[in-house]
Amino acid sequence: RGLAVWGVDTVPLSFAKVKFAYGVASSKQHHVFHGISRSFPQGRLYGFIGEKHCGKATLLKLLGQVLLPDADCQIFVPPHLRILHVSREAKITNQPLLKNVTFDQSMERVGGIERVRFICEATGFQPKLLDELEQQECIAGVAQQSWVDHMSMTDYARLNLARALVQNPECLVMHMPFQAFTAAEGIRLMALI
Repeated sequence: RGLAVWGVDTVPLSFAKVKFAYGVASSKQHHVFHGISRSFPQGRLYGFIGEKHCGKATLLKLLGQVLLPDADCQIFVPPHLRILHVSREAKITNQPLLKNVTFDQSMERVGGIERVRFICEATGFQPKLLDELEQQECIAGVAQQSWVDHMSMTDYARLNLARALVQNPECLVMHMPFQAFTAAEGIRLMALI
């Protein structure tokens, strides 16, 4: 209503005839999906809920292109969309915190250090970790990771969320992104997305 819409922004993400099973031998396969089909219009927030081991994470991995579907399945993501899949476990590299947040992208590509710091503050990084963003210490070519000693499980979840926001993908696929937070903080952080 009064807003310009690009044609490519009206093309939905979609699944058609999606089947997926874990395992190799047909007798030992665990079938997760049996021909599901669904369309997801762009510009909305979707959540998947269900019993344990019913395929929620698998569906996210298929959408995030972490897993490949069976050959006859159709998963369509409009080609202009950059997808970022973020698992619930944050991994770190043997580099300073800033490079762990930006995945070693140039500051120009991620919008500058001020933007990165703003995102880290908004996701709730503690002052001690915010100070580490400026540290680029290396001894004999090995990054110093004293910042890791100050990280709680909740801080790892913040790191995952900050990484996702810094990368600014058009399609963000996250598995249990708010599980480490209180309900109130989870709602606050969801508003950032």
